[in-house]
Amino acid sequence: MRSSDVVACAAIQIAKAAIHILNPDGRPDKIRGEAMQPMLMPGGVPALARFQVLDSRCPEEARAVVGRIFCPHFLTPVARRPAGFHARHHSAPQLGYSVNRVAYGARVEIDPGELGRFFLVQIPLSGAARVDVGRASVAVAAGRVGSVLSPTLRTRMVWGDGCEKLIVLVNRGEVEAYHARLGGRDGPVELAPHLDLMGAPGSR
Repeated sequence: MRSSDVVACAAIQIAKAAIHILNPDGRPDKIRGEAMQPMLMPGGVPALARFQVLDSRCPEEARAVVGRIFCPHFLTPVARRPAGFHARHHSAPQLGYSVNRVAYGARVEIDPGELGRFFLVQIPLSGAARVDVGRASVAVAAGRVGSVLSPTLRTRMVWGDGCEKLIVLVNRGEVEAYHARLGGRDGPVELAPHLDLMGAPGSR
């Protein structure tokens, strides 16, 4: 296995472990077509409830809040008056990475350009999206296909109605240092953007 594949697998394992605590509405979630039982705090309170950072029906507010957690970006609802727009973001920061759950309700276009300082592993929990990374385009679908965004590749996304994602942000320095320890070349690391949730190494 290539060192870059090992790096991607490590991020997937973080996401798999995190999915047990990132379930704010109490529903079973899917990472590869299998129901995942949520982890609840005493009293049945979803574990991520205390990590909520955004609950808004205002696209401008959503763009500002999400931009502070990830990076500045363009966020544009496709419909002129999107009645279904409802941005929700839960974010649990950890050492070297953070685990996030993000939804917008309505169909939106997201254009962050190059991420710069971090990688994103995106696992859809519901719905679908199109993710363009560099010259590649990934058709993302819940339980089947996720995406990996590299900091040096330009990214643009269209999330469909009802799309919700588990997103693991991993600091660029952590990934590049890990890649170097595995014998990879120093410098920027660019991972394959297509993440097969049904059969990828580390997905089972």
